[in-house]
Amino acid sequence: MNIDDKTNELIEDYISGKLSQSESEIIEQRIKSEPELRKAVQMEKSIQAAYSDQAKDQIKIRIKSLENTLEEENYYQPTKIITMKNRIKPIISVAAFIAIAVCSFLYFQSQEIDNQEDLFSSYIKKDMSYSNDAIASFGTRGGGGGDEAATKKSNTLKSIFQNLDKGNYLDTRKLALEYLELYPDDIEAKYAMATSHLYEGNYAKAIEWYGKLRQADSRDIRHEAEYYYGLCHVKVENGEAKAKKILQGVADDNSSEWQQTAKHYLGDIE
Repeated sequence: MNIDDKTNELIEDYISGKLSQSESEIIEQRIKSEPELRKAVQMEKSIQAAYSDQAKDQIKIRIKSLENTLEEENYYQPTKIITMKNRIKPIISVAAFIAIAVCSFLYFQSQEIDNQEDLFSSYIKKDMSYSNDAIASFGTRGGGGGDEAATKKSNTLKSIFQNLDKGNYLDTRKLALEYLELYPDDIEAKYAMATSHLYEGNYAKAIEWYGKLRQADSRDIRHEAEYYYGLCHVKVENGEAKAKKILQGVADDNSSEWQQTAKHYLGDIE
């Protein structure tokens, strides 16, 4: 993994919350597109977890146990001179044990994180998204005939979804927020805001915006918003229980085109 010192410092600052919002958004974009960086971030999180107070206590207990064992084995031995080579052997054994234990912990935790991330990502169904139909529909939307304001409105909304489709998430949100200042109740612009955050990995923000759409008049947007509102809770702290409850509701909704997807996800995490 070719990660330089400067990037390592950036990762540490990101995990510890020292970066500004804009800096965090930039590295989150990189994490999504750079597998090496994503693994480095996961590994750093694993290392910090491994050296938590609980992990340190467990290692201390193990070392003390090994020390007691060594003392018991030599307790009844006659006093004799022990060479430095023989003195250091038990220390090397303890150090080797700790190194193997920590490395094993980090490896398997990293594998588990990768598997969880792959599973979650596989349930972000861009091919089923409302944005696909929206982009196609802009070719048939009238735009208000000779109404210049209506035409401008339609073109702006079209530009928002085109940026979303191309992965220009910052531009998507910039245009959508400007649009919402003029049309604060527009559900399509709110949908673009929510989905751009989802695709970029800003799950708490995605939850906030999808929450605004759970009662939308548009059936397609409402059902998709409910599914992702639930799914995104998997990625926030202490959100697993709520995620399961919401997704179970989607799985029980015979009118939702996301019903089977929710059922499959719930089956995969059992």
